Amino acid sequence: MIAANSMSTDMVTVGCGEGVDRVVELMCEKRAPLAVVLDDALRAVGVVTPERMLRYTVESGTGPAGEPRPPSEKSNASSASSSLAGLLGNVEALSSRKVGEIMESAIVTVGPGTPVEAVGALLLSSGKGVECVIVVDDGGRPLGCITTADMVRRLWAHRVAGEG
Repeated sequence: MIAANSMSTDMVTVGCGEGVDRVVELMCEKRAPLAVVLDDALRAVGVVTPERMLRYTVESGTGPAGEPRPPSEKSNASSASSSLAGLLGNVEALSSRKVGEIMESAIVTVGPGTPVEAVGALLLSSGKGVECVIVVDDGGRPLGCITTADMVRRLWAHRVAGEG
């Protein structure tokens, strides 16, 4: 089994300048687990997931001029952001940002011929947890994605089909 046979095409692709509000709307409409962020040459340069947005909302708080701070700049989890008013304020601040400002740029990509064993190892290898692996063509353009849930579904389906 290879990545091309295991990937999902249920993803949204957006440019770096797209607004976070629009990305959330597209992800909800398409029930997509993530949005792949593209550069001007349509190459994958980042990813935005619901977890990433939630981290910004819960952990970030706001910086100067009401801009959302990245979660890494967050000092502790018991800030004012943990109140409903704080969370809603963070959502409001985040909603006006561009996706390129909040995307995770440390993405993991593989080619369509990559064995699923290697994809599974990539999903589990990072100490911080890779949320997805983006399957790209030779030019770096996204063809699909593989999440941990996709891997489990495909492996179980393969197991069941093999027993039949």
